[in-house]
Amino acid sequence: MRIISDVFLLFATDNLTNVPIAPNGNFQISTVFSPTDLALASLPPSTITKVIFKPHNSNIWEIISDVNTTISFNRTGTYAIAATIERDIVSPSISIAFSQATDNLGITFADNTSGINWGNTQILVNGKMVEYLRIGTNNTINLPILSLKTLPEGTYFVQVLTYDFATNFASKEQIFPCEYKSKIVSFEGRIDSPIYEKALKSLETNAKLPLTKPVYLKSGGNILLGPGFETKDNVFKAEIGGCSN
Repeated sequence: MRIISDVFLLFATDNLTNVPIAPNGNFQISTVFSPTDLALASLPPSTITKVIFKPHNSNIWEIISDVNTTISFNRTGTYAIAATIERDIVSPSISIAFSQATDNLGITFADNTSGINWGNTQILVNGKMVEYLRIGTNNTINLPILSLKTLPEGTYFVQVLTYDFATNFASKEQIFPCEYKSKIVSFEGRIDSPIYEKALKSLETNAKLPLTKPVYLKSGGNILLGPGFETKDNVFKAEIGGCSN
């Protein structure tokens, strides 16, 4: 079992001596634990939860009741709520995507058996650890794209590593081979053929296209062909479709 709550310590004394049983009768222990609390702990709704107890000077936990009940008890020690982790041999799943609507890089985790271990989850962008905050019960981490720096060639290299509470490991790597926004002022001197230009959000050019090279532009949001742009007698394609491997 895994403790998923704060712990509560109860002491009783008799003539300044700690005693294992409350000397003047039982006391009432009430617990409240909801499906939302399970989700906050990143555990599935089917998880079995119990109230557990450990006497002072002992390392052994005992199950004493179900949650959301009131019981009479008179032993002193440590109390907590714990969950039974189901047998789980399946690794978590991870997906990574850029949102045109929010300009966020969204990383979504899923594990419907033992739950994501957020304390053992790491996100790196271009080799650097990224701090993140899980909000409420949301299993998607949103990273504002403008807060992330690209590699010198204008790419984002995203690495994600995580475990579930059954210690199954999962990782995912994804390259976004383009900048957030790109403005091309000239195609002169380009030796690549065909010429490919991509952008996550928007791509803009007012350059004249070379006569002998095909040019392909692709952007997730928009492509702006400004004054001075010209294409003649060559292959040219502008496509809205984002940037992926």
